[in-house]
Amino acid sequence: DKVSAFYLMYKLAISIYFVIGYSLNAKSYISNGTWAYAWIYLTHWSFILMIVSYLYNTLLVCVRFWRQNGGKRYSGQHFFEKDNPSTMISWALSGTANTVAVSVTVAYWTALYPGSTPPPTAMSKFNNFDVHLIQVIH
Repeated sequence: DKVSAFYLMYKLAISIYFVIGYSLNAKSYISNGTWAYAWIYLTHWSFILMIVSYLYNTLLVCVRFWRQNGGKRYSGQHFFEKDNPSTMISWALSGTANTVAVSVTVAYWTALYPGSTPPPTAMSKFNNFDVHLIQVIH
């Protein structure tokens, strides 16, 4: 019923990892001149949706932790209760992001990856696994 400091740190660490991973991915696209083409891939959009979902949920965890530990108290309905709009948005984002991430990743790894050549650099390999695999196991 309460958010622990460990859980808060876990959510923040994963959120930071996703943002750094996306930044490295974007830097790689920009440096090799393929940024304009990144927007046409479903894996790119599913990764963005997953990051938005995770950041939104992390924000909710941060607010709940702050309120439980001396932050602003109020007598109305709490944002983390079942019928609150913030919880409904979280549920919709998570449900959509997770389903799309799994579907797109399964399609990529079964249909596209076996026939493609291995990425040439370590950064390309990291971006490939970060975008296609990590988003499913988060």
